[in-house]
Amino acid sequence: MINFIAPSYTLMSDTFVCDGSNITLYADNASSYVWSSGDSSSTTTVMPLVSTEYYVTITETSGCVFFDSVFVDVHPVPTITTDWSDTTICSGTVVTVIANGADTYLWDNDATYDTTTSNIAQLSPLTTTVFTVYGTTSGCTDSATVNVNVLQSPDLNLEEEYEITEDNILILGVTGGYASYNWSNGETDETILIIGDSLGVGTYTYWVNATASNGCFSADTTTIIVLEGVGFKDNTIKDQIKIYPNPSSGIIFIETPKDNLTYTIMNIYGEVLLVHTNRSNKTQLNLSKLPKGTYFMQIQYNQRIVTTQKIILY
Repeated sequence: MINFIAPSYTLMSDTFVCDGSNITLYADNASSYVWSSGDSSSTTTVMPLVSTEYYVTITETSGCVFFDSVFVDVHPVPTITTDWSDTTICSGTVVTVIANGADTYLWDNDATYDTTTSNIAQLSPLTTTVFTVYGTTSGCTDSATVNVNVLQSPDLNLEEEYEITEDNILILGVTGGYASYNWSNGETDETILIIGDSLGVGTYTYWVNATASNGCFSADTTTIIVLEGVGFKDNTIKDQIKIYPNPSSGIIFIETPKDNLTYTIMNIYGEVLLVHTNRSNKTQLNLSKLPKGTYFMQIQYNQRIVTTQKIILY
């Protein structure tokens, strides 16, 4: 009578390895092993150049000897390329990058891509960022990097909406000290003056474009709502006010039909720099100690705004 003893050893299943990589094959639950690679332990590490079947002679504690094998299929490693050459963009810009060379792709650093066509990514970093795309074919992965250099665009900060009354003013501006500005009303300063009674009751849209010294460009838009005011309605005083010379090197003359008018000089940020009350119909103001630039003069009568005028010092 012949007794057949079932093998008790375990051997890993057939597998694959990516070209140029090594892999460890293993067996277990036996007393000795001899691999065709020459190793005599339970494991052997190999780096096949082509698909190869590795044989192992396994001797169990019972003395039984078994012959088995593991087939290692060698898969080629894909070569991942992109259509991107290192380029500088302005922040806020979205660029499209296409990767090629694999079946599936994975992008890092919050790149946006459609999983159905994941070789195409939309990149919009806020700062200079290196993106990596990983491409996989038949379990083997390669990668490529995309370096996106980012210049900062102007950071404009207009509110969505402003409200003023027709007897008041709004100093509308953006910060940043950028190279140039272009407002919808044609002005080119960092700050513009919105005069309620010049616009009249209604809703108005203003926009500004700004360009930084690095050439990057941004735009912003706001809505100005002018409500009915409770200020001085008689234009008799306003129409007779004369301010000259304007622009000025520092000395400004103001002629008015009345005295006891208050003149308030403000900078482009609305900060009050000078307050003066006239004692006659003709007043001289010396603004020569102020830096060159744009200022606003608000004229009040009986504590109500009559008019606001822009003053240019050169």
